[in-house]
Formats: sequence, C-alpha cells, structure tokens
Amino acid sequence: MDQTVCCNGQRKVRAVHQGSDTETMSIAEILVTIGSITAIISAAVGIVATSVQLRWTMADRRKQAEQQPHAEATLYLPGGIKKPSASAPNRNQRGLKPVILSAGAILLVALLLIGIVETTTRRSPVRQETRGTIIVPGNDSRGVQLTVPVAGRYEFSHIRGAYCVFSAGRRADGSGACLTGIRIFEGPDAQFNGDSIDEQKALIRLWDLGSFLSIEDAEAAASGKLVTVDLRAGVVTLVAVDSRSFYATNPGSVTIGWRLST
Repeated sequence: MDQTVCCNGQRKVRAVHQGSDTETMSIAEILVTIGSITAIISAAVGIVATSVQLRWTMADRRKQAEQQPHAEATLYLPGGIKKPSASAPNRNQRGLKPVILSAGAILLVALLLIGIVETTTRRSPVRQETRGTIIVPGNDSRGVQLTVPVAGRYEFSHIRGAYCVFSAGRRADGSGACLTGIRIFEGPDAQFNGDSIDEQKALIRLWDLGSFLSIEDAEAAASGKLVTVDLRAGVVTLVAVDSRSFYATNPGSVTIGWRLST
C-alpha cells in the first residue's frame, strides 16, 4: 500500500493499495466459490437421494408382495359371498422417508456452506502497508504519525523538500536557517524536554546535514539520501527539529519515502 501523509496545518491521509503477497478474496469470488461447491453438493445429494428412495420403493414393493397372501380384509360379493383381500400399505409410513431424507440433505448442505464461509474468511488476510511517502511539515510540533505494519528493517529516503526555522531563511547573525533534519519517535507523540526536542528519546535522526541559506540548497544536499532503521510494529512519529514555541512560522516541509526492506 502506498500511503501519503501530509500536513499543512492539518493532517491528511491518502492511501493506495499495493503491498504484501497475501490478498483478500472479494465477495464476488466467495459467492462464486460457494455457488460452485453448492451445485456439486446438490447434484451428489440428489443422486444419493434418488438411489436411496428407489431402493426403499423396491423394498416396500417386495414386502407388500410377501405380505399380500397373509394380510386379509373382507369383501362382500354379490350373493353374500366373502372374499379375502390383501390390505393396503400404510401410505403415511411410505411418505415419511423422503421427507426425512430431504431434511437431512438440506441440513448437510447448510453445514457445508457454513464451513466454507468460515474457512474462506479465515484464509483472507488483510493487505498491509509496506511502502509509501510521508510529508513532514516544518511548522507543526506534533509531527505526523506513521503506522508500522510489521516489525522489520525500514528504509527512509529523502525525496524532496526542506524547511527553515526562520521565515527569512537566515538567522540574526546571517547564518543559514534551512534544514532537512527529521526525528523519529516511538509512539503517537513527538517528545520534548522543556522547549527543546528530546534528542535522547529519538529512535533515529534523519539528514542532519547542517544549516543552509535556502530551502533549495538544503534540499539539494539531502536529495536521494537513504537511512535504514529497525522498527517494531506500531505507531511512530516523525517531526521537524525546532524549539516547541517557534514551529508555527516555519516555512517548508520534507517529503520522505519509506519501505520495508527486509
């Protein structure tokens, strides 16, 4: 998944899926799979049901033929003559067997469908982010948050941009005030020690290349540089470097590419 996070007074997130080797089955694919398996099961059950019912019918007929001489009923013929007759079979008993068979087949198909849906759901993992871009503004002391999908070694690359800690790009003594330095902290918050950023709690420092007189000069110095760091799964915060009370007027931002390398 490509994820772009940008901040310009506000946090905005755009995500485009691209990433891991595992993919989630779509609803259409699940329905097609279920339909195909159901058709096969229904045909098999129909064949078995027809075969069993035919056997029961033949068995009933043989039983009736065997019992016919012994089962007697009284018929009165003209002249008052009595004639023994075979008793009719119990139709309720004959009709009960197909009903039981049909109910059993329906139950079997329902149980199989439940099993198929449950198995498909369990085998459909959610796609995870494995690379993207993130834009860190120079004017936000809160930084921006990035969700690390899995523990591993991540590569951060400078794509473009820089920021200035003085709006004019120069300090009072005339030295440059444009930077590309970024800090990464574990968790959803940037860490400060009083008004200064807490360097001791930073997981890593990105592109501390010095101060420049313009954003263009700072950008040129950092362009294409890579930094690799081992991260745990969870949220990390990337933030520009300045005193907490002075972020608001800082121009510029740094666009960073990130990806899981191993």
